[in-house]
Amino acid sequence: MRILWTICFFVGALGILCYTIVSVRLPIGIAIQVVETYPSYFSFGFDENDWKKEYSYVELAGLDLFSNKLLRDWVTQESIAEVNRSGFRPFEDVGSTVDFIASSIHRTVLSQRHLDEVPFENWPTSRRLILGWGYCDHINETLASALAEVYGAAQTWDTRYPEEGVSKEVAGLTTHTLAAIQLDGVRIYADAWSRVHSFVIDSPGNLKNSVRRYESIPILPPDKTFGSQKQAQGLLIAAAYTNGSKSKAFRSTFLPSGRLDLRISLNTRELLVRHSQNTQMLYLLGRLFYLYRFFDDSRHSF
Repeated sequence: MRILWTICFFVGALGILCYTIVSVRLPIGIAIQVVETYPSYFSFGFDENDWKKEYSYVELAGLDLFSNKLLRDWVTQESIAEVNRSGFRPFEDVGSTVDFIASSIHRTVLSQRHLDEVPFENWPTSRRLILGWGYCDHINETLASALAEVYGAAQTWDTRYPEEGVSKEVAGLTTHTLAAIQLDGVRIYADAWSRVHSFVIDSPGNLKNSVRRYESIPILPPDKTFGSQKQAQGLLIAAAYTNGSKSKAFRSTFLPSGRLDLRISLNTRELLVRHSQNTQMLYLLGRLFYLYRFFDDSRHSF
C-alpha cells in the first residue's frame, strides 16, 4: 500500500509540474537568457548543418521546443486573453474578432517582401515569430492556430485558380495561403498577411456576424506580382478561393499553453546597455519585448 501511495504521489506531482509548465507563460527573463546563450540559432543566417557542428542535437531539440512554447504562449495571449479583454463576443462579433486577431499578427510578423535577402523557406513558424517575418503560409498558420483556440477548429486554405477563364500564367496555380473557419455551415476566410482580414463568399443573409461580403470589397491589384508573394492590397477572384482546398487543420487544445501570464518585471535598461554595441541582440531583445507587450522598451531597442 505504501508503494502505491508513493507512486500516486509522484504521478500527481508530475501532473502538477506538467500543468504548470503548459499553463504558465514562459517568463520573459528565461526567454532572454536563451536568446543570449544561443544567438546564432535566431540569426537570419542560420544554417542547421553548420550549427550542428558546434552544438549538440539535444541543444537543437531543446531550442525547437523553446521557440514552439514561445509561439504557443503568444497565440494563447493574442487569441483568448486579448479577445476576452476586448469585450467582443466571438460567435456574434465574428468579423470584429477575426479582424482583431489578424491585425495583431499582421502588425507583429512582417511579410518577407521587406527583406533584401530571403532566408530559408523551410524554417518553422515558431522561429519566424521571434525573428518577425514570414511568408503568407507561415503568417496564416499562426492565425489559424489562434482562431482554433477561439472557435474550436480552423484550417489553412490554399487558393487555386480555375483552369479556364483566367490568364494562362495563373491557370490552375496556387498563389496564396490564408486561414478559414466554418461557422453555421459558412466558410469564413481570414488573412493576416493581406490588408483584407476577413470576408465570406455566397453566405446566407441571416448569418449572425459582422464579416464583410466578398462582393462589397474591391478587387485591387497586388503590389506587383501576387504569385511571387507580394502583399495583397485587395482580393483575388472569387473562384481562386472557392476552388481552393484545406492544407492544414488546427483544433483547440484542452489546456491552452501560456494562459497565465505572470508579467514578471524586468530591468530592460540594463539589458539594452549591456548589448548596446550588438545590433543582432538589440533586434532580438526588441522582438521579445514586443511579443511580451513591453512596447516602450521594444521601441527603445530599435
